[in-house]
Amino acid sequence: MHGKALKVLRARRVAGRSLVAIANYASGLSQLGRYEEALPLLRESVARSIAEQGPEHVLVGAAQLLAFTLFYLGRYAEADTLARRSYEIRKKALGPQHTEKELGADPGGTSPARGVPGR
Repeated sequence: MHGKALKVLRARRVAGRSLVAIANYASGLSQLGRYEEALPLLRESVARSIAEQGPEHVLVGAAQLLAFTLFYLGRYAEADTLARRSYEIRKKALGPQHTEKELGADPGGTSPARGVPGR
């Protein structure tokens, strides 16, 4: 079922909506613990987001979710690098008045998933 849905999402390239839809679908897969299935979708979402909006776009949620997914798959070094980059982009975009919680996972923690409920 999800293969057909993915084909439809990839075919719809209307003002970035398919990008959001793919990220949302990948998020659902990740929340279900289906990390291997979510991984290529998250990579595509992040790559397209960077290509369409630039590397420092404030909406880096997909990059943060990709970091969490990599962490859950045991790819710690890659997850840490991406989580730190995502954190710094949010910090720069939102400013110093935002709390660590508002910015997302604090890279000073022991994992990029620090503060994620149920993890």
